[in-house]
Amino acid sequence: MMTLLFLTAATFLASAVTGIVGVGGALLVVPLLTVLADALGLLPPEIRFIGYTMNFLSLAPIAWKNRREVDLALATPIFATAIAGAFLGALLPQLIGERALLGAFTATLVVVIALMIRKIMAPAPAPLSDQAHSYTLRDRLYLSGIGLIVGLASGAFGIGGGVFMIPLVVLALGIRPLAIILITPLTVLFSTGTGMITSIAQGLPQLHWHVLALTVTAAIAGTALGDRLRGQLSDKMLMWLIVFAITVLALKMGQRALSMG
Repeated sequence: MMTLLFLTAATFLASAVTGIVGVGGALLVVPLLTVLADALGLLPPEIRFIGYTMNFLSLAPIAWKNRREVDLALATPIFATAIAGAFLGALLPQLIGERALLGAFTATLVVVIALMIRKIMAPAPAPLSDQAHSYTLRDRLYLSGIGLIVGLASGAFGIGGGVFMIPLVVLALGIRPLAIILITPLTVLFSTGTGMITSIAQGLPQLHWHVLALTVTAAIAGTALGDRLRGQLSDKMLMWLIVFAITVLALKMGQRALSMG
């Protein structure tokens, strides 16, 4: 009982923090579920399915609310490849092994963290754009690549993948984090929805329904709170929050990769 109460509280807080940047609580909750797996009797396929489900259901209301503010020119290349990436990502643990996958994503996150901190700490950073952006073919190809990474991360680990998208778009195009955060929930819906469908098609894992219900309910409440808090943060604060979330994920992924021997 205490483990379930702790999980519920942690899911609410994690979803509130990650909900501010629209990436979904699974970013922090999936690693927590992995740590608690033995106590709760969970296996990796079920943990991934819980991650897909909690992100999908908690971010759907946010995506619907922000639908009129979405920059479709920015979002479309990401959406298209995120779906393909999520399908492939759900198959990757069986194709190349989970340890190799974790190592590759951890290394990518470390590079992203270093680049984000460099941008935040730059003495005279270039102002982030608040205007409509004119996307070149190169920009669109870059955005398509980001969508693929988002989908791969979502399909492989059930974390949504939006945490990759925000810093990479900020670094490449100089767009304000808030503009990207508006499309992140919708992107995560595409990727996690694909992950859910792929997981079901492969054979729905045996589910502990009480764990699923508790995490989804706490995630919906926490994400709604995070969405309300978002407008009170500056660009710099948002970027530091993104760095924090990425750092936690990198540490958990690296720890899990090392523990696999």
